[in-house]
Amino acid sequence: MVGTGEFGKIAEICRDLLTPKKRHRRLWMSQPPYLYDELAPRVRLGTQHSAYVKIAEGCNRNCAFCAIPLMRGKQRSRPVQSIVAEAQQLAREGVKEINLISQDTINYGVDLGLRQGLFQLLRELVKVKGLRWIRPFYLYPQQVTDDLLDLYAGEEKITKYIDMPLQHISDRMLKRMHRLGDRAAIESLVDRIRTRIPRVTFRTAFIVGFPGETDAAFSELYKYVEQAQFDRVAVFLYSDEEGTSAVDLGEKVEREVMDERRNVILSMQESIAASKGRAKIGSVLDVLVDGRSEETENVLEGRHEGLAPEIDGVVYIDEGSTDIATQPASDQTVSHLTTGTFCKIEITDAAAFDLVGRLVATPSA
Repeated sequence: MVGTGEFGKIAEICRDLLTPKKRHRRLWMSQPPYLYDELAPRVRLGTQHSAYVKIAEGCNRNCAFCAIPLMRGKQRSRPVQSIVAEAQQLAREGVKEINLISQDTINYGVDLGLRQGLFQLLRELVKVKGLRWIRPFYLYPQQVTDDLLDLYAGEEKITKYIDMPLQHISDRMLKRMHRLGDRAAIESLVDRIRTRIPRVTFRTAFIVGFPGETDAAFSELYKYVEQAQFDRVAVFLYSDEEGTSAVDLGEKVEREVMDERRNVILSMQESIAASKGRAKIGSVLDVLVDGRSEETENVLEGRHEGLAPEIDGVVYIDEGSTDIATQPASDQTVSHLTTGTFCKIEITDAAAFDLVGRLVATPSA
């Protein structure tokens, strides 16, 4: 096994370990931590029209529950030109959607001396020909400028989708978690995002059971989730991570209590998501076709810009609107709907997290 900072030295490490009777000296440990670039070979998993692009590695934050800085080190951002070059290559390979990931995407470029680094990066990525959707993930709820939000709102290629883990809403819990800001700042930011990006889809995440989370603190969180009406909510159970400051905190919460709190929030969020889905019935949405459904035979599935790959729901394309019944199961082409194409779908039904629709317009590249 090698550390995440040693990926670039894997071949050297293997040769060293395979040398008979050699005294293994880990000289590579003094090398700069590994950060891949556009020249590094990669094998992409998943669909051919959607790809993940890592824009930075490591994190400068000090969240009490998180071991990422211990494992990944301080933030190291890739240069803008490197990320753009990779995006251009992916577009040439047929990728229509890139998903930008890092441990702290809102802080991209701070180590390079960039001012509003994410804003600068996105402003260059929207120029890449062939890309249709650019979706940043993991925005910390700080340093979100109006320039960035206006870029989201004004650029067609940037999905109107915010992924911003808030972790909690209680001032006391946020302080114990070593999160920046308080409830007032979070509420103000959420309102500002929704105001400046019309029809934005807002996904967030919370931790339940962090040491010191009383019934009152959880009740405050529950009421906030109910009030805020987020489109998507993930709820994680706190667990001790070796080396983090939260390990030594008192007032631990029992696992059974954590499970119950998680289930209560998720049950409420399912109702919220179902209501939001029903509100889309009758609307016509641009949908990216991902391919055949693995759950429902002879049905295609895709996503509108408010549905991220793998973590959100899907749009099932009603077989009555295509010729899929006559196509072999191994064929990626269903009538004139092809994996990786965009089409207009009228939403006809909705479930808790998924939508059903019918084709109403000819697909576009």
